[in-house]
Amino acid sequence: MPPEANDPQKPDAGGETPQPDHTDAAPPSSAETQKPEEQAVPYDRFKKVNDAKNALEKRIADLEKAANERTQAEAEAQRKADEEKGEFKKLYETSQAELAKLKPAAQRAAEYEKAFAGMLAARLERVPDHIKTLLETMDPLAALTWLDSNADALSPRIAPDTDAGRTGERGTQKNKVTLPKKSW
Repeated sequence: MPPEANDPQKPDAGGETPQPDHTDAAPPSSAETQKPEEQAVPYDRFKKVNDAKNALEKRIADLEKAANERTQAEAEAQRKADEEKGEFKKLYETSQAELAKLKPAAQRAAEYEKAFAGMLAARLERVPDHIKTLLETMDPLAALTWLDSNADALSPRIAPDTDAGRTGERGTQKNKVTLPKKSW
């Protein structure tokens, strides 16, 4: 048999080019298919880096907490020092500035509370008495939240209309059938 007959690159007698056989080729190794960014990190190294990160985050949180406490302590110490020096005017001005910041928020909170109470009163009219007594003891916002989460259980269940009527139509009568009166 000549060597050209077994050559897969040469056309055979039928004129067709045989497909190359890839079964003998080795599959690509995992190192070739993985990109350098996707290489696995050993667990020990991951744990070490993760522990270090968590320790630094905890340290940052502790430092921020200490800084906030220090700032509050300095403000309180300054207030006490001003009070001892008799600088009541400065204390009065700072307290008035704080009060001016809080007044609009207090007014808004009062408006919200009034609105929640009104919404609750309107919704309590449709609630059974045994539930109404429990909801009246709750905070208005908590009661409204409870009513929202239990709306399906509190809504009245309406039975489906199964009346087929005389003609088979649902409650509508197209042709009214009247029987003649018998005169016997």
